[in-house]
Amino acid sequence: MVVLVNCLTAGKNSTKYYLAARAFEQAGHSSFRYDQYGFADDARKFLDCTVSIHVADLELVVDTLRAEQPDRPITVVGHSLGGLTILLTKRQLFDAVVLWDATHTGIWQERKASRNATGSAVEREFEGEHTRWEPRLGCYRFHWAYDILVSEAMLRSMRTAKCTPLIGQLHKPVKLIAAGMTPLVSWQQVYYELANDPKAFVVIEGADHNFTVGETMTELFAETIDWLDQHGRILTTT
Repeated sequence: MVVLVNCLTAGKNSTKYYLAARAFEQAGHSSFRYDQYGFADDARKFLDCTVSIHVADLELVVDTLRAEQPDRPITVVGHSLGGLTILLTKRQLFDAVVLWDATHTGIWQERKASRNATGSAVEREFEGEHTRWEPRLGCYRFHWAYDILVSEAMLRSMRTAKCTPLIGQLHKPVKLIAAGMTPLVSWQQVYYELANDPKAFVVIEGADHNFTVGETMTELFAETIDWLDQHGRILTTT
């Protein structure tokens, strides 16, 4: 069983996760996808989220699957912020992990330091080149290819997590898959160096953060399936 943990603003039916589920099934692995927020009237909204809430969601999913099917191995796969969600889990009732270009707060610290070096005033703690505080809305706005509204609580939980030691607290087989075209690639190397064995690290050259360039998404799934075949078919012992 593969549990897919989505990235910032994505959902269970976003293209990458939908196609991943199909690829895993063809390789003999069932998958479970879930939404952390949604459009339904009674669904949680993204502005009400924090990473700790996402962690609680993941632990609920894994705990439930483990209780219902105790003899079935569970691998968690997380992209970007989904990777940080996995690293912050405490109970670790899963058996293996794959991280797709996982979030690392080091990249935010670098950007903030660069901004401060220019002498620019920082009006709010997390403001930066692509992050603006919107006083009328009471939240931050990410100004990327498209704008995203993010609560201060969510942004704080994203940017203040102590990422580097988290990987050393993970005692499960872990594979880190980095997108070669992003600044996060060096931080995936940091994760790998500090991870516990068994571990693996691969860079998919030419990949953007969402693995949408060329055939890089196909490579992403193939590298993930390779780890699933090695570590996702047997239960680990703790």
